[in-house]
Amino acid sequence: MTGAERVLNSTPSPEAIPVLMITHKRAAYLQRALASLFRYRPSQEQYPIIASQDGDDASVRSLLQKYLTSGELARHLRFSPKKFLPSGYERLCSHYAWAFSQLFDVLGFEQAIVLEEDLEISPDFFSYFQATWPLLRADPELFCISAWNDNGKAEIASNATAVYRSDFFPGLGWMLLRSFWMEVKGLWPTQYWDDFLRRPEIRRKRQCLRPELSRTHTFGEQGVSKGQFYKTHLAGNLLNSKQLDWSAVSLAHVATRANFEAYLTQQVKSAKLLPLEDSGKLLDAAVAFRYDDKQWKSVAQRFGLMEDEKAGVRRGSFRGVVPFSWHRRPAFLVESWPLVRSEP
Repeated sequence: MTGAERVLNSTPSPEAIPVLMITHKRAAYLQRALASLFRYRPSQEQYPIIASQDGDDASVRSLLQKYLTSGELARHLRFSPKKFLPSGYERLCSHYAWAFSQLFDVLGFEQAIVLEEDLEISPDFFSYFQATWPLLRADPELFCISAWNDNGKAEIASNATAVYRSDFFPGLGWMLLRSFWMEVKGLWPTQYWDDFLRRPEIRRKRQCLRPELSRTHTFGEQGVSKGQFYKTHLAGNLLNSKQLDWSAVSLAHVATRANFEAYLTQQVKSAKLLPLEDSGKLLDAAVAFRYDDKQWKSVAQRFGLMEDEKAGVRRGSFRGVVPFSWHRRPAFLVESWPLVRSEP
């Protein structure tokens, strides 16, 4: 019996962190995603991989059966909705709810990492989650840990150890607790589950942690969203390529909201404030640029940041501040000076 099988055949340890792989019918994508997980996973027992397949694609089913037989995959779940769902978004949303219910309500896990079949991971993906997971458990003002930075392109992301709190839910490789699922499952929407998690009444002024350099990379241009944003923003996002021991990285600045507010305020105040028209200057120092709501889209385009927002929150932001790297130096777009914007 493998370590993963022992986890599933008994009451799971509170320390077990299953990796939920959401899959449908892209077998080649799935094989690439699973190969990445198998390569870097430090322990089958702590990180059992559970695949949840929507439908009955034969290639996907055969691939998962192969990994079940080898013991690399802990379980193959099969989602088959009881009623017709007319759109891919509705089907995906329903699949997520069903899979979460299997993990938390049926199998009894206390937390999980969520991936989709078009995501591969960095060498330090598991180390990152192992280090940040205690913060999620300890702080009621966090509701997720994400491995993804929406603004993670090479020109604007360079610090491999930088982690921020964000008012925006990033997704694309993330951890949640069973307690959060219990809170939201009765409110689960019929479609657009990710935007649901960005609603103010769901987020309730809580944040997610996210890195500057992404620990996941999406290679799936074709899918439910039909490639929205892919070529412009997603394909160029960097995947951290080096093994980093996150147990040696201090995360005290993001451990609580108060810590992070103090940290970010100090960082912004100590940065050199420049007018936007001087953004091309090369400085050997952190820089900050002020903007207002009316300027946002043009400012985002100037730096290559994603310009959309959800429920009034910009991607990667915390109280109107968007941290990123500019010419490999810390940079901050600041709506109010210093941090005086009311919480979103």
